[in-house]
Amino acid sequence: NLREAHDAYVHALELARSIDDPHLVARVRLSVIAMALRLAENDEAALLLEEQRAHLARGATLTQRLEFARAEATLAISTLDDDVAVRAGNELLSLAREAGDVDAESKAHAVLAYGAHERGDFEAASAHYDQADAACAKIGNVRLRATLIINRGFLESDAGRLDRAAELFAAALPLAEGLEWKPGIGYLSVGRSELEFLRGNLDEALAIAQKACALGTETAERRLLAGALVALGAAQAGQGDLAAGIDSLQRGVAERRESGAVNGLPDDLAQLIEALLAAKRTDEAREAASELCAMLPARMERMRHPARVALSLAHEAESRGDAEAADEYRSLGARLLAERIRSLGSYGAAYAALPFNRALDAFWTRTVPASARETEIADPRPH
Repeated sequence: NLREAHDAYVHALELARSIDDPHLVARVRLSVIAMALRLAENDEAALLLEEQRAHLARGATLTQRLEFARAEATLAISTLDDDVAVRAGNELLSLAREAGDVDAESKAHAVLAYGAHERGDFEAASAHYDQADAACAKIGNVRLRATLIINRGFLESDAGRLDRAAELFAAALPLAEGLEWKPGIGYLSVGRSELEFLRGNLDEALAIAQKACALGTETAERRLLAGALVALGAAQAGQGDLAAGIDSLQRGVAERRESGAVNGLPDDLAQLIEALLAAKRTDEAREAASELCAMLPARMERMRHPARVALSLAHEAESRGDAEAADEYRSLGARLLAERIRSLGSYGAAYAALPFNRALDAFWTRTVPASARETEIADPRPH
């Protein structure tokens, strides 16, 4: 039980502090940080990391600096902070090479792959995964290998390479099951559910999402539960069970907020808006759209699928008769989509083929003159 383990380490930390042993405090503090990260208690982890940083500033061994860098990189991924992930990943990579720690080197490349993925640089992410795989192969770390395959599956799925993503998820499943690694199986199930949803296989998406929700509840990993609930809600709503779908989506959005991984919120809210509109719950859809709209200037270019977000806002604007705002949102989404497709290199064609991207790409081609397709993106909120 993660919560019990966390509480036991917190008690141990209190005891270590009571006997005034800074080095023991530092060792136990890292254990508390590890438990807090798994429970998505990110504020607690961040506070303890600052304490650890202050301790290390007074003198630290290479091993201590390496352990700290590992924890900071993990926090960056837990909070979906790509800026910190890139900085912490590069620091971890440097320390790993200095220490000759191949396991940490593989972890560093995995963190850098995550940062590139969040920024929409799929080719850079893929290159880092190649390097992480190469390092992992030297040490035979099965759990790390499973993690890399799962994360690469999410990358390929987000990029629209659904068949490749399915192959990766299928390869990771026996590894995770063999380890009895419930969080890994849970995240894998979220990815598989999202993939089947995109393929239109709603029955399969629903069944897999239900398994992911059970694992998220059992493991108490909030980021896992948030993703599982959103996947479940999308499948439920897609099958026409709008009441259940909306409930699951709303719970997923709430868990996402509580987990601190708020970069995933825009895409979650977009799916919630579509379900609310389908249920003719327009007041709630407008409330969700207002929250989503407030996120746009800071986050639009780093959303997983800006076209889906823009389309949901366009649909909500249409529901209240604001055709001008709907066209502005579609134009915004189309411009962002065109820029992303251009930047994706070999991934561009597959990404363009995702269903919500096809709709906006057609709008862009039909309505925007070629001479206007390099314009700057302004504040996306309709005036």
